[in-house]
Amino acid sequence: MNDLHQHLRERVLAAAVDMGLERDAVQGLVRLDPPKNREHGDVALGAFQLAKLSKQPPPAFAAALVEKITPDEVVASAQAAGPFVNFRFRRDAMAAQVLTAICSDAAPYGRAESNGQVVCIDFSSPNIAKPFHIGHMRSTVLGNALCRIHRHVGAEVHGINHLGDWGMPFAKMMTAYMHFGDEQELHAAPMRYMFELYKRYGKEAEANPALDAEAAEHFKALESGEDNEERRMWQLLRDESLQAFQGPYARLGVSFDHITGESFFEDKMEAAMRRVEAAGVLEESEGAEVVALKEQGIKGLKPQHILQMMAMVAKPTRASKNKLNGDEAADFQEKMIPFSGQGLVEASQKGEAVQQLREKLEAAPEGKKQVGDVDMLGDLVESMYNGWTASEARTMLKEFGFSKTQVDELMRLAQQRLRGRREGIREEYRSRIEERREARKNST
Repeated sequence: MNDLHQHLRERVLAAAVDMGLERDAVQGLVRLDPPKNREHGDVALGAFQLAKLSKQPPPAFAAALVEKITPDEVVASAQAAGPFVNFRFRRDAMAAQVLTAICSDAAPYGRAESNGQVVCIDFSSPNIAKPFHIGHMRSTVLGNALCRIHRHVGAEVHGINHLGDWGMPFAKMMTAYMHFGDEQELHAAPMRYMFELYKRYGKEAEANPALDAEAAEHFKALESGEDNEERRMWQLLRDESLQAFQGPYARLGVSFDHITGESFFEDKMEAAMRRVEAAGVLEESEGAEVVALKEQGIKGLKPQHILQMMAMVAKPTRASKNKLNGDEAADFQEKMIPFSGQGLVEASQKGEAVQQLREKLEAAPEGKKQVGDVDMLGDLVESMYNGWTASEARTMLKEFGFSKTQVDELMRLAQQRLRGRREGIREEYRSRIEERREARKNST
């Protein structure tokens, strides 16, 4: 019972006593319930039992009770309707009651008691040394909302920001900083400056391929685990990025329980690979060990990709207590990756489209791989629409023997169709928006 109902109950008890009834006798007879027709009021009291106790007809008792309950700071009105009394609360009193309950986490608005669930939600996940952009918005907002919802219904929630902070792109960033970096400019505008450095590296590496070899050496030194210049620079750039990310996170009201990243698995690679080897799924390809997923339309996975996938799909529970590298894995019943709801669908669509394209290319007779002879432009467009990059498309076309001129022509046609397809979708949305506007105008 909330404060409004308790106040009204006390008013009814006082009125009944004033009408000659004993308080103890009427305590259990005062029942305040919502009226069947909410237009009649906020709360209704049936006077049958009270009237019987006072030896009056229910309508007469209800009318007499109304005379005793005059408006106050909580009760706006009391009206008799036959054997019933309908009450209305003051709206400002109701608003104060509800808002106070919400702000103080009081029932029924507050957080539920623990339901025993432990939920892990992986979201946002920007790349270190690159700006936080609109592409991260969907995952960040959805992930934060899911964290708040699950906490509210009683779950123990672990919100994880899994950063992209490892690999050759980071080694290239370090190489660029070693050659062209300025610490003062880095501190002044870290993300913008690092992004400009990364773009400069790309241009410089085209003219000087030795930069890529140098970046590979720096990454090798970083992976060594030693306390060296690469490790210290990696930590500097990572820290600068994390501090810069706090700007958009603070504006969005987003927080995390754990901030990890690809680097978290650095010392767990060996144990993970032992599990993969024991499973017997490794194959040798071009001097490297991979897990072949050709049937799914995906090229072989390298060890670091295997480890990331294992981390994403593992779902240990209190019962299983899975272990990785001797450490207890996260103990949770449910894992969510907000961006992957769409991402996994897109990956599936992309894999299917790429597989269709591969099959069509493989079926083409030797010497007949001409742009006009192979009807696979639609598959190429479908693959690119579902997330395949232009670089991936060009690589596959080259693999199947198309000349540079043919590849250029195919890509030109595919991108032309792709633009038309996207413009068609945009036009459809514009039309829907216009229809809604017209509907709103007509309704007013």
